Amino acid sequence: QDVNQINDRNILEVKVNKDNLLLVEGELADFNQLRELTLNFIVNAEDRANMPEKETVNIPYFGDVAVSKAVISLQNDIGTKYGVYIAVQNELIAARGKLRNDLAIQEFGVPYEKLDEDKKGAVDDFYKVPISEAEPKRIGGN
Repeated sequence: QDVNQINDRNILEVKVNKDNLLLVEGELADFNQLRELTLNFIVNAEDRANMPEKETVNIPYFGDVAVSKAVISLQNDIGTKYGVYIAVQNELIAARGKLRNDLAIQEFGVPYEKLDEDKKGAVDDFYKVPISEAEPKRIGGN
């Protein structure tokens, strides 16, 4: 999927700059807030215009459901510490994982990891949320 072809409102831009500071949508963010910010963005519970669109998709077990078109773009500066980058990446994956797990429990009564492959696939389709990792480049800072 070409990130350039995705509506801007559907992309959550997460960057780690050369000073290892976290920027979410261009704003400085606290690492401890990242998971919550990501969850809120993906779900877009209030259907805000600056957050992801939803499209109706037919998914096995769920039928016709409104699915978030969220995509996460993770980018780091050339000087970013690898450990910081990995920690940020893990938080993003954890946010998506929590949504999948909550949905599994709600729909099937068991955690995501206990689902069979078919049901896992259905949950994955519900919360696709690709995490696109851009090539490191110089962003901000002087």
